[in-house]
Amino acid sequence: YDLSVENNDFNLINSPLYNSSGWISFDGTNQYANRGSSLTLNLIPSNNRTIEVWGRVNTLGSMGGLFADQYQSTGALMVMDTGRFLWRWDDSSTIITYQSQKQLSAQEWFQFVVILRDSYYVTYYVNGKLDTSEFITTDTASSGNSNWSIGRQNRDFSGDFYYLNCDISIAKQYNRIL
Repeated sequence: YDLSVENNDFNLINSPLYNSSGWISFDGTNQYANRGSSLTLNLIPSNNRTIEVWGRVNTLGSMGGLFADQYQSTGALMVMDTGRFLWRWDDSSTIITYQSQKQLSAQEWFQFVVILRDSYYVTYYVNGKLDTSEFITTDTASSGNSNWSIGRQNRDFSGDFYYLNCDISIAKQYNRIL
């Protein structure tokens, strides 16, 4: 459930397991959380935003979505790919991909934070430490009018879904810079 007043609740699909210690486990096969309707989240880079995900990946070696916009031609995508975070901006003509410097191991808990500043300046943090910063040029990342998921991504434009064997404890979005 969304703890804010925005009512951005997600549905758990194919029975991911809730751990009483405070996380949801996704099996990497077909389990995910989905927001089937428009998400009150505007990731156009000219808006101040902070996005934070806490979790761990149980199996490395494949790409899967941590917090992914499921729209087919534009959007923002946060994934884990063989132990590194990828954040992808895609406005259907310009694709910008960030890959973290930090290499994580399987079963290692992480905090990944993306800060968007109104000057198109994006800063990435891994486990509380600055990983990198960059200016980006794309103007359409996501207006939230698409199908967002946690634990799954669909970004190869062929309709294939990629699931992530992971445990997610927190997925937050703020309309300001923290």
